[in-house]
Amino acid sequence: MEKKCVLKPFFLWNFEKEEAWINDMALDGWMLFKIRYVFYYFEKDTPGAWEYNLELKEKDPYAGSREGYLDFLKESGVEVAARSRYWIYLRSRRGEHVMGSEEHALQQLVRTLKAQRFAHKLQYFFTRLLAFSIACILCLKHWYFYPVSDFLSGVFTGVGFASIIFMICTAVVAKEMDRKVRRALRNLHVSE
Repeated sequence: MEKKCVLKPFFLWNFEKEEAWINDMALDGWMLFKIRYVFYYFEKDTPGAWEYNLELKEKDPYAGSREGYLDFLKESGVEVAARSRYWIYLRSRRGEHVMGSEEHALQQLVRTLKAQRFAHKLQYFFTRLLAFSIACILCLKHWYFYPVSDFLSGVFTGVGFASIIFMICTAVVAKEMDRKVRRALRNLHVSE
């Protein structure tokens, strides 16, 4: 069976584009079977045989209540094609697992809310990291242990600047996710 690997980075807020791209690959006959970071592994199969869906998990879907969740997926005709750290890539035979517009809108809202929550957790983490760095720098100014204090002060300054940059990036992501949540809520309201 013919296989190929494609390098394609997607950001958290682009999960819809990622899902559309994977489904376009499936329409061309390339079925996803593995993901490693930004490397997508495909194998040749019947064009359009499978349809893919992404699901963001708060916890590893293979831990805890894994068996019940996987059994539920199998019973509904859905199987896990691949997984990454936070996402699972589900697939079903095209046309077998058809969702109505209301179910699709609800699924979009749930996925978007999970991604929004993840973005806000990242933002909160970097805010705490910045506060910790500032506190360490201030403490090092009062307790001077030459040369360790200079080194640690430089490290915490670097961590603080990196935290600021990541806070700005996560603020952009969080704002985009907020927009997507509002859009998903409108779509849910329209489909009802």
